[in-house]
Amino acid sequence: MPINEDDRRLFLKNTLGLDHGYRLGGKLHQPSYYSWLEQLFHSLMQDDTTRRLFQQLADWDRYTYRHSFDVFLLGSLLAHQLAWSNIREVACGLLLHDIGKTAIPRSVLTKPDTPTLPEWTLLQTHARQGYDILTSYGFSDTVACMAHSHHERLDGRGYPDGKAASDLRHPERLLAVVDVYSALSLDRPYLPAVPPHRAMHTIRDEVGSLDSRYVRALGELLGIFPVGATVQLTNGATAVVIAI
Repeated sequence: MPINEDDRRLFLKNTLGLDHGYRLGGKLHQPSYYSWLEQLFHSLMQDDTTRRLFQQLADWDRYTYRHSFDVFLLGSLLAHQLAWSNIREVACGLLLHDIGKTAIPRSVLTKPDTPTLPEWTLLQTHARQGYDILTSYGFSDTVACMAHSHHERLDGRGYPDGKAASDLRHPERLLAVVDVYSALSLDRPYLPAVPPHRAMHTIRDEVGSLDSRYVRALGELLGIFPVGATVQLTNGATAVVIAI
């Protein structure tokens, strides 16, 4: 499918600065990965509703827009690495997982200080709001549930419903991992970014609540391995990471 110039420019603009250092494992600097992601993004933008909702994010809150695009890149690469068959559907859920934040006041989203308890409570409603928005536009159950459940956790301590692990599907589990990584490694209005390896350390500490399969797969995708991890070198030798 030929990519129009508008989508090509939009994709390029959105990728600028996201793969500094090794945040995305250098994937955007590899032509094959870049072209594949660009084509996937273009295919999503062919749907008028997806394009319109994504633009609403840009108009409402630039951080949420940038984070959503970042999650789309990370999650799509991870789904590709895992050879999932429904990548386009999952990619749509990744791109629009935070659309519910367009129902949250800008003053709360862009506040430079840590949100108060009432503000956190309001922020948490974005998961249900996102589900309702996507359902109202006829998106698939997979896409809508990704918005609804990306803050749920395997130990039942997530929101909005405190779901049990058995109720969380694989797209939701994958999204939960890349969502946390992106949030930690991008500057937020009230919290500066941490280095990629530190973000991965934090995620590994949450393995009780995040799916270890996708935590491990993300580390492999990015080439970020924590101290103490056993790795196989390109020459076939086995080694233990002693420093980053």
